[in-house]
Amino acid sequence: MEGVTTAIVAFIFACLIWPHIVKNKPQFYSALGMLMIIILFDAIGHMATEGPLHHVMYVLAALLQMLTILLLVLSVGGLTVRQLGFEVQQTIEAIRKGDDRPVLVPLKGEQPMPRKTEDEPASTRINLTPDVPPPPKPQDSGSIPLE
Repeated sequence: MEGVTTAIVAFIFACLIWPHIVKNKPQFYSALGMLMIIILFDAIGHMATEGPLHHVMYVLAALLQMLTILLLVLSVGGLTVRQLGFEVQQTIEAIRKGDDRPVLVPLKGEQPMPRKTEDEPASTRINLTPDVPPPPKPQDSGSIPLE
């Protein structure tokens, strides 16, 4: 458990060193407050070496660590809880129903997607060669070159 707390502290210090990565400051400060409570619960759990209080503090610290990690992800990503919930919902739906992305490499027995034909509009094409006329052809003198 202390390793997770150490990683959270290291990430908070990284956010303090590079403050431009934090996009939502209230969530960041909430995560900082939760970290302080995690340290407090860990200290109380160590005072009661064995017994029910030790186990309760361990579970509470674990729950707060999960919430702290979630808040740090939200603060760095600039998301709200509602936006994250929508993203998770979309991901679950994509996993359940399958994604509508094109198949690049068909699985065994599947047909690959048809290639685009020459019917595509000219506006979508990108001409990589400049519009420079070709060089003039040399005049044919009828003799054989010596080179």
